[in-house]
Amino acid sequence: MVISARSVRYLVIFCSLLVIACKQKEDTVPIFVGQLSKEEISKMSWKVRVLGDTVAYETLRDHYRDSTMKFLSHAFEMSGTHEYSRAYYDLYEIFKDALGCEGYSLDCTDKSTKEYVLRHFKEAIYAGDPEASKVLLEYYMKGAYFPEKVLYEDSILVNTARSVLNQ
Repeated sequence: MVISARSVRYLVIFCSLLVIACKQKEDTVPIFVGQLSKEEISKMSWKVRVLGDTVAYETLRDHYRDSTMKFLSHAFEMSGTHEYSRAYYDLYEIFKDALGCEGYSLDCTDKSTKEYVLRHFKEAIYAGDPEASKVLLEYYMKGAYFPEKVLYEDSILVNTARSVLNQ
């Protein structure tokens, strides 16, 4: 069997594309293994801190799902330094849960803390987080004031949430 130069060239191109596709798939799919080793956590933390790697962030979020306070620093890093929309919403959720508030209400805390927590919720929407936008609009459509009326009085926020979900 004789293989032509043209066939070899196509085979090389095909194999190259296959390797590239596998590498890209590997880089875009979070690693959801039960428990990460300390070395894996350290590597993921570095990727979050230095590179703003969203796959590493999501992997760590899954790893720390039962201990959100350990995840807090990663959420701060991704929201503050890398402006990752999901991290803003994660901060809102972590603070709300740490305060012991029920549902989406923030009546369990003082005014300045409430404003601080709501700022993260708003930033999530402005940064394009679909989950935060969905939550706001679900309550908005019901006519319920979530968690404060001030959110609904901000027409830019509501319109931004709508546009995020319509993308």
